Amino acid sequence: MSSTSAKADFLKAIGVLDEGGKIKNQTQIFAHHLRALEEVSGDADCETLYCIGLIYLRQLHRDTKYINMVTSKEDMESMSFWMEKSARMGYCVAFENLVVLGVGEAAERARKVMSRFVASQKRKDSSSQLPVYLLNDFEAAMSEWIRLEGQGDCR
Repeated sequence: MSSTSAKADFLKAIGVLDEGGKIKNQTQIFAHHLRALEEVSGDADCETLYCIGLIYLRQLHRDTKYINMVTSKEDMESMSFWMEKSARMGYCVAFENLVVLGVGEAAERARKVMSRFVASQKRKDSSSQLPVYLLNDFEAAMSEWIRLEGQGDCR
């Protein structure tokens, strides 16, 4: 087998080439990888679960002619599902996305925990008087959220 043929077989296997040997468009590639990632998600680490959520959030699996500036309800629900799974494993960036962009009950519970934590810190921007959020705040709130979720007491 030649190296060119081996490369083509590899690119087909990872979903970059179609059966005719032509390079797929970005949407087809992301849709292929999304399906593959979801199939192995039971054994996935928190970063992989976050990436699945990010594909939904950014609509990378959608044909660009259907994408608008507002992510569909279905994609936001899927994004929230995967961000929650990742956050439960301790991935702070996923928790932040769940708090800021998430939809559904888990996102609402995460926002409540974050709001309570930020209120307890009493830090406000000097000019706007809005609460100031730091990465450490998200990490601490996420730890509390995970603890409360595990106890079934995250209201």
